Amino acid sequence: MSNLSDRITKARVTPEASNWYVTNGNAVVGPVNTSLLLRGIAHGRVGRDCFVAQYSWSNWRQQNHIREIRALRRWQFSQKQNPEIEPVQQALRAPRFDPRQLHEVQRGEKLLEKALEVAVQATRASVGVVHRPLPPHVGLVTSCVHGPGLRQNLGEVVPWNDDARRVGEASAVLGQPEQDDWARCSARRLSTVAHPRVSGVALVPVSFGGLGGLIELGRYDHSFRQSDLSLLDELSDSIVHQLSKLCD
Repeated sequence: MSNLSDRITKARVTPEASNWYVTNGNAVVGPVNTSLLLRGIAHGRVGRDCFVAQYSWSNWRQQNHIREIRALRRWQFSQKQNPEIEPVQQALRAPRFDPRQLHEVQRGEKLLEKALEVAVQATRASVGVVHRPLPPHVGLVTSCVHGPGLRQNLGEVVPWNDDARRVGEASAVLGQPEQDDWARCSARRLSTVAHPRVSGVALVPVSFGGLGGLIELGRYDHSFRQSDLSLLDELSDSIVHQLSKLCD
């Protein structure tokens, strides 16, 4: 079994899957990378009635379920007002986080709730939870949840030696339960009776006065994008900064 540092490195550098396949119901084309897929859509070579998928997915999806395609269509509409916009390049840009979303929050607990909400919205996560250190410090306590069926997790304790907690203690990481042992730990916490299968998880470290906490995010439909990492790192830094201001 690989050591912990190797597993963390692998979680951060595993390339984002770009093996898109396209079907019109009769023929299948692919694999193509994200840029080529978007250009095909932008130039009308991929019709709106076509479905798309990645190799690891178990079913085809409508185009409006794909974040990059939704972004492309939004920028195509914007181009009508500003012809200088290049829709494909705009759609390929990594998601951004506006730290001002947290600046108006004046209470620590509300800050965590807002940070979780922002993380879920920005990454299109299906569910999310926040674990924070609380007395008697036998582990991290689940303090905030987002998503149906997760309220029953409130108050549960994540032990200090939990694999996911250890992997996510330094920087944001992404994982897939089917491939990573530590990701399966997160997936078990993020699964519900209605949604027992979690396809991708993301971990975001949060520091509470020197004690480490953790945000766990899950996607039911597919794994997180590699481009989500920089956004989640920014979010982590902003939470720590705002928490320190509230404690001053």
